[in-house]
Amino acid sequence: MTPSKIEAALAIVNKLIRDGQLTVIVETPEGANCCPVVSANLNGNNIDLCLDDKFGNEIMPSVLAPEALFTEQIEEDVFHDTVLDATGQSLDHDALISVFKTLPENLQRLAMQWDLADTDFNEMALKFLKDQSSP
Repeated sequence: MTPSKIEAALAIVNKLIRDGQLTVIVETPEGANCCPVVSANLNGNNIDLCLDDKFGNEIMPSVLAPEALFTEQIEEDVFHDTVLDATGQSLDHDALISVFKTLPENLQRLAMQWDLADTDFNEMALKFLKDQSSP
């Protein structure tokens, strides 16, 4: 990510905080020997980010609302095509989110780590969905 994109992202985050749309808490769970956790709430979507230099920053998908992935049309279009190939159905935005929620947790984690357009995610999602739709 270029410095100008980082600056633009930080400006957006600062505006969201000022407008009261984003709240952020940084804490290390009491008595735990682990990394600090940033807990954020953006318009009702909870996101936890573990800040650990040893393992890298990791979004914890169990608390990240899947809807947060469906914000980039290009990425959603890639997943749409995967679902279409697997099921023969062209689904709208809300239906795609519902399908995503049926995927195994390891696939959801992969998408949340990389994005909906990730090749590995889509190949595994295609296989899973085909397996689910075959009698």
